[in-house]
Amino acid sequence: MKKVLIFIPFFLLLFIAGSAQSCLPEGITFQSQAEIDNFHTNYPGCTQIEGFLFIYGGQSDITNLTGLSGITSIGGYLTIFVTELTSLDGLNSLQTVGGRLEISECNALTDLAGLESLTSIGSDLVVASNDILHDLGGLNSLQSIGGYLVIDGNDNLTNLSDLINLTTVNGNVEILHNPSLLSLDGLQGIGAFPANLSVTDNPHLLSLAALSGITSVGGDLDIVQNSILPDLTGLESLTTIGGRFQAGANPLVSDFAPLSSLTWIDGNLTITTNSSLTSLEGLSSLTHVGESLVIILNYQLTSLSGLDNIDPDLLLGLDIDNNQNLSECAIESICQYLFLNPEDPWILIYGNATGCSSREEIEAACPVSADQIESETGLVLSPNPAINQSWLELKTSLIMEEVEIGDVMGKTISIQHPTGNFILISKLEKGIYLIKVKSGNTMLVRKLLVF
Repeated sequence: MKKVLIFIPFFLLLFIAGSAQSCLPEGITFQSQAEIDNFHTNYPGCTQIEGFLFIYGGQSDITNLTGLSGITSIGGYLTIFVTELTSLDGLNSLQTVGGRLEISECNALTDLAGLESLTSIGSDLVVASNDILHDLGGLNSLQSIGGYLVIDGNDNLTNLSDLINLTTVNGNVEILHNPSLLSLDGLQGIGAFPANLSVTDNPHLLSLAALSGITSVGGDLDIVQNSILPDLTGLESLTTIGGRFQAGANPLVSDFAPLSSLTWIDGNLTITTNSSLTSLEGLSSLTHVGESLVIILNYQLTSLSGLDNIDPDLLLGLDIDNNQNLSECAIESICQYLFLNPEDPWILIYGNATGCSSREEIEAACPVSADQIESETGLVLSPNPAINQSWLELKTSLIMEEVEIGDVMGKTISIQHPTGNFILISKLEKGIYLIKVKSGNTMLVRKLLVF
């Protein structure tokens, strides 16, 4: 009896080891239905593929994946490309993909049924160019994506609601070129967008409401070419953008009121070709734009009011052109930027209404003079930009005890103790620098462009 009891557990261990094992570290490619059907015959007990799995239809006869039943994990990428599959049944046990999951040009799929057990993807999820894909049914258990989320060019995709349990995406989120997509519902569980977020060329998109929980975007935020998007409702909690913010070619958006909490943009602020835009007042909390301010081809816009609080010392360029009704540009931030940068080659102003059709018109309408600006700001760099200059003049009433030149990453380049109002810059390479002037307990910081 004891021998039997010992033998049975040993037999079970052998059975378990033989029925669930890692295999195929080099990966495997399927290009025919027969290869799929014979998978368990050729690789008995293989349930955990260590390498990649590539299913390529092309001109093949692949019609189903039932021969792959029992696979629980794929260590590398999973690509399903150019097939006539109508279902992903056969992958029902798949729980994790260690690399990238791509499903593209599978023009008979209407959903992704068969992936119901999938909870995590180690790298990107790409769903692209699947002509009759209607929804993402099958991804309702997916919780995390280690890389990008790309939903691109699916002509009949109407919703993302099956992503409702997705909470983490560590890379870019790109929702692009989906002509039937109506909303972003399904993305509301994502707690943070640490990289870029792009919602571009979705001509039937009606709402951004699913983004209502986000407070920050770590990289660029692009809301572009969404033909019937009525407004930016859904961005009310957004406070910071780590890269650029581009809002363009959204012809029904008339104002930026939902952006009233936005204070920080580290890259360009680009507002272009919004034919119904009449007001920028919703941006009145914005104080930081780290690169250029670009306002182009917004035909109904009459005033830049709303951009008053942007810190002019942080701007690197200004382009206001071809806004045919824009006549009020002499707001505080713009006036200060123009006066502080009299020789800046990156200032472009033209094609707007009278009052804003040139730099000279704006400066004439500014309520303060260049001398007043210098007095109020405490420090003006001249020339700025510096082009082939050996010396930089620091116009200030402070007694300068120390001047530090650093790069934009915070690294100190040099420290000088000037006896007059000039510092040596002949050894600076082309780039952007921070000039820090210290006087007692006071420190003033300005950006310097060197060409």
